[in-house]
Formats: sequence, structure tokens, C-alpha cells
Amino acid sequence: MTKNIRSIRPASAAIAISLTSQNAPLALQPGEQLVADFNNAKVSLKDALAIAERQAGGGKAYEAEVEREGKAVAYEIKVALADKEQEVKVGPDGQVMKD
Repeated sequence: MTKNIRSIRPASAAIAISLTSQNAPLALQPGEQLVADFNNAKVSLKDALAIAERQAGGGKAYEAEVEREGKAVAYEIKVALADKEQEVKVGPDGQVMKD
């Protein structure tokens, strides 16, 4: 199951976030395991967006997918550059992950 969320960044740029679960149904309800997964992440979505933009050499993050990575979350972020797009995966510890 996938949950889509639209969010507005401070620069008024809309981003789409898809939350997916590979091993269990995903429901954004109190007590859901996903909340604990976010609490186990050492980096927030906001910080992951900034990390992805730096890793891509500039540009603007415009889409993020949040996935379980062990007992925390990882972020797959698409960054728009001048003439292309780059996907960057940021782990729960804030490190850029290789595919």
C-alpha cells in the first residue's frame, strides 16, 4: 500500500512524498510502526532533502519516497538539475547510499 502526501517547503515549492511499506500494510494511525521507524532515523526528511541537493551538486529536490530500512526509514529523493534529474538515496543515518 502507498500513501501519497503533498507538502510545501519553505520556498513554496511543492513536493510529493510517497510512503511505502515492503513488509506490512502502511497506515498513518497512532501506534503504527512507521512512527517508531521515523523516531529511529537520525536524519529528518528536511535534512535528507538538503543532503540530496548537496550530493546532486545543487538543484532542487522535488520528490521524496520514504522507505523502511531495517528499523528506521531511508529516503529516495529526486533532484531537478538544470538539464537532468538525479535520484539520491539517503539512509537513516544521513549517509548517501549506493543503489
